[in-house]
Amino acid sequence: MAFEQKQLAKQSQNKVFWTIFKYYAVVIPMIYLLFLMPSTVTFTASGPMIAPSETFNLMKQLLLLGIAGIVRVIDPKAKAKNKAGDHFMKMIMAQQLLANNLFEILLVVLAWNEFPRVLDEAQLTEQELKQWHFKNKTIYILLGIVIVLTLCVAFVQWKYGKAMGM
Repeated sequence: MAFEQKQLAKQSQNKVFWTIFKYYAVVIPMIYLLFLMPSTVTFTASGPMIAPSETFNLMKQLLLLGIAGIVRVIDPKAKAKNKAGDHFMKMIMAQQLLANNLFEILLVVLAWNEFPRVLDEAQLTEQELKQWHFKNKTIYILLGIVIVLTLCVAFVQWKYGKAMGM
C-alpha cells in the first residue's frame, strides 16, 4: 500500500510593514529635503541661514536616512526574533523614541512583529541570499553611532530649545 506524500509549499513571509518601513525611511527625509527645507532657508549677505529648530529637524531627517541605509544592508539571515535582527529593530525603536518620531516607532514595531521567531533559511529567495550585506558587528557600530548622534541632538534641543525659541 503506497501512501501519498504531500509536499509542503514554501510559505512566503508577509513583509508588508518591513517594506513600508524601508520606503518611509527614505521617502520622508527626501520630501523634507527637496520640498520643505528650501522654503525655510533665508539668504542673507553672509550666506544662507536656517532657523535653529529647522536645523534640528534637518539633523533628525538625515539620521533617518542613515537608518534607511542601515536597514538596506542587514543580512536577510539575521531577520528573525532569535537573531541579530531583533536587536537591530529594538535599537532603531530606541533611536526613533529619542527622535520623537512616533509614527516611525509604530512602523518599526509592526515590521519587527513580522519577523519570524526562527528563520528557516530555505524560505529565503535566491535574490535575498545573494544580496550584499554588512556583518552584524558593523551594523551594531553604525546603529550605535546613529543613536549617540540622535541623543546629542535631542539633548541640545532639550537643553537650549527654549533659548532658541522652539
